[in-house]
Amino acid sequence: MIVGKWKITNISGNNEHSDSFGIGSEAEFKADGTCKGWFSMEDAYKIEDGRVKTFYARTNEPMFVYTLLSQNGMTLSVRMDGTLDDKCSCTLTLQKVN
Repeated sequence: MIVGKWKITNISGNNEHSDSFGIGSEAEFKADGTCKGWFSMEDAYKIEDGRVKTFYARTNEPMFVYTLLSQNGMTLSVRMDGTLDDKCSCTLTLQKVN
């Protein structure tokens, strides 16, 4: 379900990365486990325990964890949590672009 390009249509909560992404920003998740996330190092992902976990492929450094909250057709609501020392915890509404 995550494969494709997604555009942020709403953000709520603690988005301490508002300088890196915002409403209208896009990310793409490919079937081969690579992605072009909202951050340059967010370039790979895996699905574990029903959540999408992104990471930097070269070093396996964890980036973000996306938990599905709801789905309505081509719109997803996900909670985005930071990993390691990142305190980001926000809810994103995503619209599938393709």
